[in-house]
Amino acid sequence: MMAAAALGIAVIGEEGAATQTILTSRVVCRDIISALDLLLKPKRLAATLRC
Repeated sequence: MMAAAALGIAVIGEEGAATQTILTSRVVCRDIISALDLLLKPKRLAATLRC
């Protein structure tokens, strides 16, 4: 499912994340707040994707 998405964001959280999810995502965030901040602040997301 992550590979079919236009933008895959993996959230690690307290429990961690599956290796395959992290490898196929474009962005990895440590918590849901950080992931939502990327969506609310497009310039931050653009800078993250530029790396």
